[in-house]
Parts: sequence; structure tokens; C-alpha cells
Amino acid sequence: MALRARQQAQQATVDYDKVLSSRHVLTLMRSAII
Repeated sequence: MALRARQQAQQATVDYDKVLSSRHVLTLMRSAII
């Protein structure tokens, strides 16, 4: 049970990293266009 919760937390962290990186890329592209 604890192992499953840990895996879910790890997956959430990975998703959060993806969101942050994609947002960072969007910001870079936006600044590059401007």
C-alpha cells in the first residue's frame, strides 16, 4: 500500500516536471518570437 502511494507520488512529480518544462519552453518560444 505504501509502495503504491510512493509510485503515485513519483508519477505526480514527473507530470509536474513535464508541465514546468513545457511551460518553460513556451516562455522561451514566446520571448524568441518577440
